[in-house]
Amino acid sequence: MADILDNYINKVNKLEIQKKVERYYDAAVAYKDKFLKLIVMRFEVLKIKFELKKNYIELGQFVSKSYSKEKTVDFSYKEDFFSLNHDIKKNIRYINKIKSYYKQK
Repeated sequence: MADILDNYINKVNKLEIQKKVERYYDAAVAYKDKFLKLIVMRFEVLKIKFELKKNYIELGQFVSKSYSKEKTVDFSYKEDFFSLNHDIKKNIRYINKIKSYYKQK
């Protein structure tokens, strides 16, 4: 009876089950970390995209109001026009920066 039990223990030790379980656990933890980083990145990009849409709406409203009130077609002398465009460019650069940062990792 002891021989059968010893043979079974030897076979189980040869399979190295504990090492395989540890590797699967480590892989699962690594995958979880990558998944969480991806979710954080996508949430941040989504938040900035909503802000970008808000900037576009504000710019459109500014242009529409300026045209309807003053019949303005040239906005090169209006400071609000440049500040709204600056905010839009800043958000676009931030989105690209976030995407490139997480692609590197």
